[in-house]
Amino acid sequence: MRLEQAVFGYREGHRLLSASLDLSAPTQSLLLGATDAALGSGSERLLTGLPLPVEKMYALSATWDAPEIDRPGAVWAHTVFISFADLASLEHPASLVQQLRRPSSDALDAARTPLRPDLQAESPSLSADRQLMTRILSIATDGQPSVFTHQDLIAAESTLLVLWTVQWPALRAEFSFRTRESARWVETPSIVVARRIRGLSGQRSKRPERHEDGRVIDVLEGIADDPPSDPLRREFIWSFGPLEETSLGSLVFLAKLSGAVADENIKEVLTEIAVAHPSNRQGKHLKQSLFGREETTWWRVSELVRVKEILATRKSMFDPRSLKLTERVRKLISRGHVEELFTAWNQDGPKGIRDAFVEGTCVAASAQLVRTLIGLDEEFTLEVLHRRPDLLRDPETWEALPAARAADLISQLELKPDVVAAATRAGHTKTLLKRITITDLLDHLVRGGALGLIKRLTQFISPSDLRGGIDSRAAIELAISGAGLLDRPRLIEALDERRSHVDEAWLRAAVLALEQWHSKGLDEVLQVVFGPLHSAITEDRLPRDLWRSLDKLLPHADDPAHRLRRLLVERLRQGDWSRRHVELALRDAGPFIREFKYEVPHDDQVWSLLHKALQAEGR
Repeated sequence: MRLEQAVFGYREGHRLLSASLDLSAPTQSLLLGATDAALGSGSERLLTGLPLPVEKMYALSATWDAPEIDRPGAVWAHTVFISFADLASLEHPASLVQQLRRPSSDALDAARTPLRPDLQAESPSLSADRQLMTRILSIATDGQPSVFTHQDLIAAESTLLVLWTVQWPALRAEFSFRTRESARWVETPSIVVARRIRGLSGQRSKRPERHEDGRVIDVLEGIADDPPSDPLRREFIWSFGPLEETSLGSLVFLAKLSGAVADENIKEVLTEIAVAHPSNRQGKHLKQSLFGREETTWWRVSELVRVKEILATRKSMFDPRSLKLTERVRKLISRGHVEELFTAWNQDGPKGIRDAFVEGTCVAASAQLVRTLIGLDEEFTLEVLHRRPDLLRDPETWEALPAARAADLISQLELKPDVVAAATRAGHTKTLLKRITITDLLDHLVRGGALGLIKRLTQFISPSDLRGGIDSRAAIELAISGAGLLDRPRLIEALDERRSHVDEAWLRAAVLALEQWHSKGLDEVLQVVFGPLHSAITEDRLPRDLWRSLDKLLPHADDPAHRLRRLLVERLRQGDWSRRHVELALRDAGPFIREFKYEVPHDDQVWSLLHKALQAEGR
């Protein structure tokens, strides 16, 4: 690591005598004033730390008495300069102190060469004077001049170095401090520790007594240890420090907070954050890290406890959106914690938190949850139902309703397909039919995707109810219900309308049509069902139980698809088929339909019809 250096001393006044870098006039003036400090008897040296923002460097200086110079009050000073980037990477910036050497007149040339020490390998032993540290930290909030008295300047130096070491890079680069024999009681950006203060009667500061929490000192000393005795707390302070105001107050706040976090004292954590960041726009990253995820590396306080504390707060210190509170409430409710959350929730708290809790509850709401909520708060339950009318799409909701209440709802609701399907599934068919017709009910079930429920309605339907026409999907479902409510033309029409949506119900209805009208009307059925059935057989999509039905209907052959093709050939020979009829039958039959070329002799009477239809199909 490269360090620039400079030596100051007496030469017709206190001057810059030698340096490894060029210093601007303002910087020279600043450093001359910082290093020209009087030493008292018994003082070994004075220490000064100054940031140089223009140069993006930090200057650390030591000043010694120079009795060998024939001038009263002459001093030597050695300054080392480190870039802010290198300072940020130092584990122990106090190792810079070990590079400071008392200059002498015959060694000035050495200062013109930069130093290249291995600072990471050097780790000085430091300890803080707890009383002095407490007094220094008090400036974080009391606003008094940062000048302190202390008789042991070596202990004061060590204390200041501890304080410098624990700071995150941005704060470390702005930290200014001095040890002095005497100092004036004036406002100063530096922390000044002096043996006496001029301008006060006696040597005691008029600073109000204020006692920092001893745990703060413990935290800072633990971070300054080599290696840190509590690296997680250092990581905590260094992670969040750059997002805080660059001040000792932020350091004190984070030290206190790290202690509360380590103790998993969530009440104390909330108290500290509420003081430092009372607005939901402040400290978002910190709040997010401690309260915004299901898992956090900083503490083991459960997700349930953290969300309960957020819900219980009376202050607008949390941003529910950035904390994703709605989704987290939903997850916890889905895990069965609705009663705990509801009990913790402060209904008079911030509107944003209230809305997030209500919304999270609504998102998680189910018929079972509604039954639980009713036991907690009926008014709140009604609010949930107002926001979630879709709960009435859940059959369990209808099953939980008494018949009279269900009847009231049906008479008042705008009946949508999914609501009708849920009510039907829950057994409220008779009540529904007092409001709508059977054909409307069938239409609702089809549009609501509840085709399976149609089989339940056969007891309420007569063939005359269907004369007005019903949806082809409902017709297919009614057909496979086995109630015999549809005639051949209506079922064939329904199958033809749904040829582009062949599913299991369609295949079952197709086989049913072959069974019912095998002896009469078979040609008309084959023109609609042959192609999709043949494709389903060759692609192995036909439900296995339908093989038994087809086995009774199809001629013998070596495989099921061949048997179906043979049935068509037989009907071509026996029936009155036109080329158009054959083309209709071969639609969507799949690639294996070309097997007709090998199965039907070309001199057969039906080959001409098949050949032309296959050509039309591109086979």
